[in-house]
Amino acid sequence: MIRRPTVTFESDCLFIKGDLTFSTILIVWKASLPYLIDYKELKIDLSQVGQINSAAVALLIEWSKFSRKKGQVIHFINIPPKINHFFEAFGLSPQYLQA
Repeated sequence: MIRRPTVTFESDCLFIKGDLTFSTILIVWKASLPYLIDYKELKIDLSQVGQINSAAVALLIEWSKFSRKKGQVIHFINIPPKINHFFEAFGLSPQYLQA
C-alpha cells in the first residue's frame, strides 16, 4: 500500500513524509516548489520517508539542480540508507547532492 506523501514546512526545513515512488514523486515536487522558489538556504528532512525507488533519487537530483541554478543551498538531512544504495547502483556519489 502506497502512503501518499505530504510536504510540510517549519523553521527553514521541508519535512517529507510518505512514499517517494514513481506514482508519488510529482506530488512532492509540486508541493515543494513554492518553498524552493522563496529561500536562500533550505533543509529537506527525509526521516519520515517510507517506500522509495529510483524516482526518489531523481527527485533529490532535481532539487539539487534547481537550487544550484538559483544560487541557493539545500541541505538534505536524515537521508534513508536505501537512497545511498541507489546512488551506488547508478555509479553516482551522494556527495553530488551537496552544494
